[in-house]
Amino acid sequence: MVRLQRLTTEYDAAQDRIRLSGLDAERRPHLIWLTRRLLRLLVPALVRWLEQHDGVVQAAVVQSFAQEVARAGIVPQTAVNAASGPAWLAQAVDLGRAGDLLSLSLRDGAGATVTVMLSARQLRQWLSMLQHGAVQGDWDLAEWPAWMSPELAAPEGSTVLH
Repeated sequence: MVRLQRLTTEYDAAQDRIRLSGLDAERRPHLIWLTRRLLRLLVPALVRWLEQHDGVVQAAVVQSFAQEVARAGIVPQTAVNAASGPAWLAQAVDLGRAGDLLSLSLRDGAGATVTVMLSARQLRQWLSMLQHGAVQGDWDLAEWPAWMSPELAAPEGSTVLH
């Protein structure tokens, strides 16, 4: 199993897709593309995981505050360059729980899989970056919860998540 340690999330206008550039533990690059269609299915599942993370569905105001705290904690870092690694289109995503972490396994149709382990705070930060990409692509934001205000999405240059 390939587990990504660093992850850069960017919208690519030419592809009209989200590009995930990641490095595994051996510092090998991986490039995975996420389509709008896949994100329409994935985002609600990620939001449900967050909303139920502590075993109790939290009010929107609590979710909004937690989202703002996570967004404020994003530290801009150098982007991962995955140009020399394998590139593929994610066709399926498996979600799991590993203790207090979300296990996110992205798969293609030919057997390639990468896994990312995210704490609730990291997931909130990543969701901000995904939403920022969706806003850049002028995608429909219907699947995004009201407590994730799009005008507050991650600022430019803050697309690296460790």
